[in-house]
Amino acid sequence: MEKSYSASYAAAGVDITAGYRSVELMKQYVARTMTEQCIGGLGGFGGLFELDCTGMEHPVLISGTDTSSPPLMNGKLFSWRAWS
Repeated sequence: MEKSYSASYAAAGVDITAGYRSVELMKQYVARTMTEQCIGGLGGFGGLFELDCTGMEHPVLISGTDTSSPPLMNGKLFSWRAWS
């Protein structure tokens, strides 16, 4: 594990080292969700997934880990509806 000395993140209240630790703690659980369509590994702010879109006219897959406004903004930008 790498210790971060980023003053700007620390000044904003972000503990990068704690983030690294949380990733290490969740790796074993995330590994169980991997399939042959998953590309790459755990990390970053999104994921890569090989999606078979055969027969689909306008397929769209949005993936990310940010739970705030960007997903909502994408929905508004493309005039999509959320289905539950």
